[in-house]
Amino acid sequence: MAWTNLFVRAFVIGYSIKITMKIGIIADTIFRERRTGVGRSNKTLIDNIVRMKPEDMEIYLIHYGKGNISYNNHIKEISIREGWELPGFPLSSTMTALHRPLLLRGFDIIHYPDSRPPINFWMTKSKVLLTQHGIAPLILEPGLSLAGERYINYLLKWISKKAYLHITVSQSEKYQITQRFGLPKDKIEVIYHGVEHDKFKPLKDHDIHFDSLRDRFGIEIPYILHVSSCMYKKNVVRIIQAFTRIIKDRDINHQLVIACSCGSGYQDMIREIEANKIKDRVILTGYVGDEWLPQLYAGADIFVFPSLHESFGLPLLESMACGTPIVTSNVYSMPEIVGDAGVLVDPRDVNSIARGIQGLLRDEGYKRELSLRGIQRAKMFTWERCAKEHLRVYKGMIKG
Repeated sequence: MAWTNLFVRAFVIGYSIKITMKIGIIADTIFRERRTGVGRSNKTLIDNIVRMKPEDMEIYLIHYGKGNISYNNHIKEISIREGWELPGFPLSSTMTALHRPLLLRGFDIIHYPDSRPPINFWMTKSKVLLTQHGIAPLILEPGLSLAGERYINYLLKWISKKAYLHITVSQSEKYQITQRFGLPKDKIEVIYHGVEHDKFKPLKDHDIHFDSLRDRFGIEIPYILHVSSCMYKKNVVRIIQAFTRIIKDRDINHQLVIACSCGSGYQDMIREIEANKIKDRVILTGYVGDEWLPQLYAGADIFVFPSLHESFGLPLLESMACGTPIVTSNVYSMPEIVGDAGVLVDPRDVNSIARGIQGLLRDEGYKRELSLRGIQRAKMFTWERCAKEHLRVYKGMIKG
């Protein structure tokens, strides 16, 4: 009897021991001084994972940043130098960090959330999770992406098969990856981004600092807004061509505000503005951080985003959350994200883009309806849900 009681006690004690998973997240992008879409989404995702304080996981951030983000000991950090960007060599510093997989020992999972793992990422005993944010260079014609971007994506096509599992951000992109990378559907999980609802939200006119927008950027109301990295696929040249056509209507006195960094399509955009002689109607803000973005969205009459390709389109979600009516593309992920809360246009047809913008500007009732639809649809996308889905995937990988 004594032996039986001892056995039962030992079993209960052993069963109650919690197995702690050790998760390493490659987090270089969140330490960039100017975070673009991927960096911003990764930062917010990690913030929400930390906020949940998963008791059965030890989370480590692996990066070579300045350590300017504090998580108050809820998350551990490991500093491992990136690789090198060599002149004439298209690989990013994260992809040439060949030493990282060799140093990252003892982890159950290594997660690369920025689509750019070291080219030897599989040289580790850990299970590897890759997040694919988009493979536009393999989808669009060569003239719409830089040669280096195409090279990187062709390389990813071959090395990605060595990952244990993949995450992507829309059903549309999952389809593209299965078709072009040849990955099985069950090796790809779809997890939608969220939106920071406490930051991106509808504002009353008296809450929008129009004087500050004018002083900071030279913006006058009313205005049409576009936010992007200004890469070729963002289709900014056609936005300018469509805007040039609609302002021939004397009833339309809007400015076009373009908030973008100097991506691959920037110089073409400048030439198009000059060729159409509309410099007095176009405001180029340059890169805009989160302290100003909600104001820009909320103050805009319309948000226009007719990209040639998006795997998700985070600005669409932010605009909807702010209640700004949307004109966007009818291809790839954009109809999936926007649903019935936006005007869908053919992104390769300037007349279609112009009609979409002009029709919305002329119909105040429809604008108000789309604004309400967008606010409701944006509520479906939260970073808390995104973080929970990532934790579910981590646990599933361990069990698998």
